[in-house]
Amino acid sequence: MILGLIDDAVQAGLPRRRACRAAGLWPRRERRWRRRHAAYGLSRQPRTGPPPAPTHALLPAELAAVEAALAAPTWVDHSCRDLAMDLYETAGFYVSHVTLWRHQVARQLNGPRGVQRQRRVRPHDPLPRPNAPHQCWAWDISYLKTFEPWRFLYLYALLDTFSRYVVAWLIAERLSSELAQTLWDEGLTGQGLWASPSLQLPRSLSDNGPQMRSHSTARFFHRLGIHPTFARPATPNDNPHIEAFFSTAKNVPGYPGRFVDVGQARGYFTRFFQWYHDEHRHTALQMLTPFQVHSGQGSRLLAARAAVRQRTLAVRLAADRQAEPRHPLLRVTAEGPGASRNASEVGGCYLGIP
Repeated sequence: MILGLIDDAVQAGLPRRRACRAAGLWPRRERRWRRRHAAYGLSRQPRTGPPPAPTHALLPAELAAVEAALAAPTWVDHSCRDLAMDLYETAGFYVSHVTLWRHQVARQLNGPRGVQRQRRVRPHDPLPRPNAPHQCWAWDISYLKTFEPWRFLYLYALLDTFSRYVVAWLIAERLSSELAQTLWDEGLTGQGLWASPSLQLPRSLSDNGPQMRSHSTARFFHRLGIHPTFARPATPNDNPHIEAFFSTAKNVPGYPGRFVDVGQARGYFTRFFQWYHDEHRHTALQMLTPFQVHSGQGSRLLAARAAVRQRTLAVRLAADRQAEPRHPLLRVTAEGPGASRNASEVGGCYLGIP
């Protein structure tokens, strides 16, 4: 009935697109209805058999690799995003993290991997967003619990907000401005910025703690030509990068929770920072590690991932076009219906699966 009304409107001089819009119908749907009407007439044929597979559905070899990865003890603590990157690096094909998440849900393998808390959202003053390392360093001090009541250790961390790379860190038994300045000394020395002009030194971003607001710290920054920026009181999302880092540090599966002394804490965080810099894929960094971004490898790695993704989708699309048609209106390849949907038979393409 709707198609007849559109035809009457077109014969009366109204453009077909405007007639479809007046009928509340997208032009593509109108064309699809007409193709179906030409194939079946007015009666719609009921679908028989299983529903059609998506165009870019996983190939059998890829599905087997996904199931093996979900069952592997090595990746038991990995999220769906981490697992997607692991399959890209080890198996050499692209799979969406949403697809992996659906497989995890089907097997009841997903769940919270840390403290999930609803955070307050407050407007914040916009700061210049860094577009390269060494433009803005965020720093803060976090308490570490011990086995003695009211005794804490303190983790000082200096973080590059562009790459999320911790350029310096230290653990001490006290809070002091001198240790905060030592932290900056180690960061500037380790990154080779002491010889740089003052205008090229990174900007400081911190909260309003006494170690950050002290006169000695202010004189230290003034002498180096570093411009300090402070978050508003009781507004942690003004300095979200360092807060997110401490959340990651204290919610990894192997975090002990309490430490005996400074030596044990230093030993643990030495191993933690090796993992954080070289293995931890950051969602804000498009699943790259902080070291990869900090060392300038990000663009090359993202281009390589895009190439693997395009190759994988091309192989799946070719396999789908060679498969048996599931609808009379679908295209039929030169080989005819019934072609196998196997990666090894699709144009000689190689998925890179070992």
